Amino acid sequence: MTEESQTLEQSFDELDEILSKMEEDDAPLEETFRQYEKGMKLVKKMHERLSSLESRVEMIAKDGSLEEFGDEI
Repeated sequence: MTEESQTLEQSFDELDEILSKMEEDDAPLEETFRQYEKGMKLVKKMHERLSSLESRVEMIAKDGSLEEFGDEI
């Protein structure tokens, strides 16, 4: 499953797995760095998705209706 097709919950689960791998005592430095990069990319995508959701909530709160943005999320 690609990051774009993951739900936010699945993304949080993946991030948790990445953190667990980074916390392993016997993980080589290079692997830890790769996991860090992967995690930061995932966090960025999650932040973008959450910001989009926040914008939609703000629009609903303003006038009680929802304007369609398309399939951004």
